[in-house]
Amino acid sequence: MKAVIVDDENKSIENLTLKLDSLNFDIDIIKVFNDPVLAIKYINTNKPDILFLDIEMPNYNGFTLLDKVKDITDIKIVFVTAFDNYALKAFRYSAFDYLLKPVDMTLLKSTLEKYTTHQNAQTKEQFDILKQLIFKQNSPKKIPLESMEKIRFIAPKNIIYCKAESNYTKVILQNSVEILVSKTLKEIEKLLSPFQFYRIHHGVIINLEEVKEFQKSENSVILSSGVKLPVSRTRKKSFFSVLANQ
Repeated sequence: MKAVIVDDENKSIENLTLKLDSLNFDIDIIKVFNDPVLAIKYINTNKPDILFLDIEMPNYNGFTLLDKVKDITDIKIVFVTAFDNYALKAFRYSAFDYLLKPVDMTLLKSTLEKYTTHQNAQTKEQFDILKQLIFKQNSPKKIPLESMEKIRFIAPKNIIYCKAESNYTKVILQNSVEILVSKTLKEIEKLLSPFQFYRIHHGVIINLEEVKEFQKSENSVILSSGVKLPVSRTRKKSFFSVLANQ
């Protein structure tokens, strides 16, 4: 059984890999990814038997990744998730399998046993139902941004970009409004994962809807507000790939 793991957190990948290796199943982890864009390219050319997939990831969430895989029909999909009970009911209803973080060994064993006996077949219709249920519950119109003084509820479309400020994050809104949020940039990245945002640099996340142009000579992006921000050379390729598939 060829397996691929996709999760933006290296620690989660390491923990799942160790647990899979410790079980007595004929399973070969052929590749692991913390970049969903790279995972899509690999899966489309090296189709695994089973895919362990996180849902909340930067740039692409788990469902966006599956939308861009050419054919998921024969891939057994196991969502590795931290979603609440409502979402778990959606998984059951749609006949997908799931594992809650941190992954329980007994449940992981049960999952592999089901797949080795060809149970839990999934259809395109079930996948669509699941996606609708999850996003209906987990894609709010507004997100909470907590500062030292208060909690503001902001529509993500009104956020232009976010910038790391030590253990805080400066969130820049339309009309040049700035909020210093009591969360790290990584935490904000998770919060914005269902929406069209991308981390162009280790310290900056931008709203892709705000992108106006890219300056090749300076390797920087200009947003609709006129602000110019550098794009990391290591993220440039995936940045263009994300923009092209919006």
